[in-house]
Amino acid sequence: MKKLSKALSVVLGMVLGLGFFSCQTGTTLPDPTMYTVSISSSIEHGKVTADKSSAEAGATVKLTATADSGYELESYSVKDASAKTITVKDGTFTMPKSNVTVSATFKETAATPQKTAMYTVSISSSIEHGKVTADKSSAEAGATVKLTATADSGYELESYSVKDASAKTITVTEGTFTMPKSNVTVSATFKATAVTPQKSAGSISYATTSVEKKTADEAFTNPLTKSPLKNLILFFPKDKIR
Repeated sequence: MKKLSKALSVVLGMVLGLGFFSCQTGTTLPDPTMYTVSISSSIEHGKVTADKSSAEAGATVKLTATADSGYELESYSVKDASAKTITVKDGTFTMPKSNVTVSATFKETAATPQKTAMYTVSISSSIEHGKVTADKSSAEAGATVKLTATADSGYELESYSVKDASAKTITVTEGTFTMPKSNVTVSATFKATAVTPQKSAGSISYATTSVEKKTADEAFTNPLTKSPLKNLILFFPKDKIR
């Protein structure tokens, strides 16, 4: 036990002696070598910054990328003085025993698919003597819209009318039209159905009848002879006979 205590005392004395010697002579431990972190000036569509402009070997350096509008970071590139690639993970790298140059590549942001614009198909509430329906309540520009007209009794469709939001007339062909880049309003005009002349049940015919002699003698006389007309035959249109 005494030997252990003596050994510790010797070691402690040596340490204190060295410290005293260093203080007396003015010698200090050398500073670690610092290596520079440079940012490439050829970076396009964005910029990169590092949290250190210089660092000792083994230090961690963190990078931050800021992309221009419409672009996003694709990758970092860090190379030492001999053009050796330094691994970058999650935007950080370990400083080698060399100066380094940091670069980055930015790519265009993938365009977000645009939703197809849909325009409404409205049916006018002022249509009279019938109604109109469309096979679509909304449609994209260029789509075909089919109309169906149902006339009231005694009426028939005369014409359709389709107008866009600026009151421009849209052509309707055989009950269909092509949707413009605008909401549209559909209307229609119904007219009274023309009355078709009815043909008679048959050609005009005549009926004959005999008048009793007494009736003819009493009712009819010859204006020249003043004598009664006998065996008179009368002709009447068939539709006048009751």
